[in-house]
Amino acid sequence: MKKNKIKLYSALILTSLVTVDISSGWNISAEIIKQVLTLENAIKISEGKITLENRQVDSLLLGSDILPDNDNDGDGLANKEEIYTYEKDKTTYFGYYSHPFLKDSDGDGFSDGTERTVTDSHPQLTDPLKWDVTSREMAMFMELAYRDDDYIRKVLDPLQPLDILYDGRQEYAMMHKELSPYWRMVRTFHENNGFDAVLFETTSNYPFINAGEVQVLAIRGTKGTSDVDDDLSIFFATNPKQANSIERLMDQLQQSTQINNLYLTGHSLGGYLAQRGFIYANQKNYDWAKKSYTFNAPKIKGLVSNLNGIAAIGDQLTNEGKSIHYATDNDTLITNGVGHFSGTKFVGKSVAGHGSRSFLEPLMNGQYDFTTGDKKSINETGYIDPKLANLYYFTLPEANVYEPIFSNEEIFEGEEVDFNDNLTNSKDLPNTITIQDITPKGTVNTNKEGDYLATVQVLYSDNSYDVLQIPVKVHKKDYPTSLSVALPEAVITEKEIPFDTLYQDDPTLPVGQEFEQVAGVTGKTNVISIGDQTTEVVTTAKVDRIVRVGTKLAAAQSADLAEAVVTEKEIPFDILYQEDPTLPVGQEFEQVAGVTGKTNVISIGDQTTEVVTTAK
Repeated sequence: MKKNKIKLYSALILTSLVTVDISSGWNISAEIIKQVLTLENAIKISEGKITLENRQVDSLLLGSDILPDNDNDGDGLANKEEIYTYEKDKTTYFGYYSHPFLKDSDGDGFSDGTERTVTDSHPQLTDPLKWDVTSREMAMFMELAYRDDDYIRKVLDPLQPLDILYDGRQEYAMMHKELSPYWRMVRTFHENNGFDAVLFETTSNYPFINAGEVQVLAIRGTKGTSDVDDDLSIFFATNPKQANSIERLMDQLQQSTQINNLYLTGHSLGGYLAQRGFIYANQKNYDWAKKSYTFNAPKIKGLVSNLNGIAAIGDQLTNEGKSIHYATDNDTLITNGVGHFSGTKFVGKSVAGHGSRSFLEPLMNGQYDFTTGDKKSINETGYIDPKLANLYYFTLPEANVYEPIFSNEEIFEGEEVDFNDNLTNSKDLPNTITIQDITPKGTVNTNKEGDYLATVQVLYSDNSYDVLQIPVKVHKKDYPTSLSVALPEAVITEKEIPFDTLYQDDPTLPVGQEFEQVAGVTGKTNVISIGDQTTEVVTTAKVDRIVRVGTKLAAAQSADLAEAVVTEKEIPFDILYQEDPTLPVGQEFEQVAGVTGKTNVISIGDQTTEVVTTAK
């Protein structure tokens, strides 16, 4: 059965190391009309008959029981709330509101149902297909910014396992697991003055997630002697040189059309610079700069009014919830120095103290915004939906999806075989298939009675094909000597056609005198009945009687006659039927249309006569 073939093909794909690039050609028109998932279409998605617009199938949906009202991933949303179908170019495709087999489609830690539900802890709806930034990944990116470019690429490579953990630290396994399916490194920035930063953005390894929806700029903190002068500048409340670098970078990002939702993060000096960059972007009205996160960062403090003014703007952003600051209770480096930002949240004592790793220790487990959903710890190897490992996209040959069914072919000797009308389930197959007879020559003898086996090929639009054998039975052809058809017996009856009498005015005859000019003759017709059909054939045409009526008045009497009264009367016409051997039995054809005649009725005293004015 084809269903087994589908499962086998899917298994082969899933166990291979080859992945398919699904980013190309994935584009759904905004003009489509999304249709609620029906049971019929759900079954077709499971069978691979309804695919994505690029003709790829979803490995999790293929062969699954994706019933519209079920909730397969337990996110609180029915499957029909997570997937839809639409029509384009007379073909049905499916699309995602979120993935029905992934509890957290975008991987940000919030279940799809949570993102589409308003609660006290989730006061507004969010997009289940767009990463919602939390302090958890801001701490990860802050830490990742300390590593070199090549190692960052390895951590965010979703296709290769992370064989080497930096310094044996499990948090890098967590970053690889939680971030690599959804994030990529766009570019890095390195300047001679010690300024180092990394730009990350969400990527699209899956067709239900749009690439480039969110960006993170992580700025590295103090590392090496090149940063000492900037640390001293901050300590002595002067403007560090790297502050100019972050401001130039903000202006540079303003020129990019790809920056639309930027979050800044950093630890220590990196946190200070992240806050300076966020303040600068707000001063310049760069609305793509959304939020800043700092970790054990020194506050902005200056001996000149300019720095104090910048600090005041930062305090306002903190009060508005746009700048988030974290610090450990035992960060003595900052506490005994410049001090932390106003509004800093102290999380407790850590093992690492001022170090960046403090925010990846067990003390952060359970802290708001650091553990979300199934991401319950931040000090271990992290969490990712196990089903994601089995999610692949590939093109399934149509021959593996569809199963054409043919009836046997039966012909008489001398006739040609035609298998197109033997396809019994054409409505279940694509309308683009073609059927070809590939039977080897001489296999089927259509001129000789017998049973044969023909071979046909069903070719699909993707050039995959099915080959089937169809039994062919050639019947002996009998040639009848004559064709006899039993017809019902004809019943013939005769019917008379009465003649009409026509009166014509004759001024040569005295009034009241009549003269028969033409004697009337009765016509005859044969009524022929064959079964329930009847027709009439005229055998003798009728002859109408013509009578002349006198209208002449005597001269001597004309003065004494009463006044004449004249009225008009219609003469209806008759229908004459004539036999026509050129027409089929029962068919009639009107050769001459009938015309109603007219006569004047003249009454003078007690005498009356009629004068035909229009012959019928």
